[in-house]
Amino acid sequence: MMPEGMSREEGIERANRALRRMSHRQREVYLAVRIDNADYRDIAERLGITSKQVEREVAAAIRQVGCALRERRPEARWRRWLRCLRDNLRW
Repeated sequence: MMPEGMSREEGIERANRALRRMSHRQREVYLAVRIDNADYRDIAERLGITSKQVEREVAAAIRQVGCALRERRPEARWRRWLRCLRDNLRW
């Protein structure tokens, strides 16, 4: 769901930009879950990782896409992106 006042095209562009910023594995996992409707267990077996790792990759990808969609002002893009990353990183 896109924020109010955002055109469909702008939302798609922002989501694509977020996808391009993801690591290869994170993007592969996210698209397998969202587009192919694949099971976490199947993705884990295919990639040789645990189901828990798949869950973490999907959660991180969802946060990245969400941050990209919520961003409002282009001039503050890098600040918002850094804040979003900081808020979602786990130490």
